Amino acid sequence: MPNYPRESALLSAVAEQLWARKFEGISDPEAKKRIDEEQGPKYEKIWDRSNEQLKEDLVPLYRQMLQHFSTNMGLAELSTLEHYAAFVEFVELWNRALDGSLPGEVANRLDHSETKIKPLYDDIEQHFKANFQFYDHLLTVSQF
Repeated sequence: MPNYPRESALLSAVAEQLWARKFEGISDPEAKKRIDEEQGPKYEKIWDRSNEQLKEDLVPLYRQMLQHFSTNMGLAELSTLEHYAAFVEFVELWNRALDGSLPGEVANRLDHSETKIKPLYDDIEQHFKANFQFYDHLLTVSQF
């Protein structure tokens, strides 16, 4: 899976920084208006694409992950189950943000970012690597 959240967040952060710099030291309202009219649409495209990607690609993937996690919970490692509540909260906050029932300022106050579910990703990766090494070992042993 592509690294959408980090790429999108990085693009947005860089765009926000560069956009803010365009107005540094400028106090004339007409000059600000001119910058906004001339260059604003380019930046709007960045933010529009990030929002589109979030709605059409990322949140649906999160929903699928949550459905898979919920459906197969009985097969999950105990350490992975510890992250279930955080993942449910993460997905539900995105659902609410996208359907308009969670204002952006509330989401920001909740520090709603992917870093909250990074421990889940780390746990899954750790188990995947351990299982891969185990199966690799079994294949090596079975060749004798």
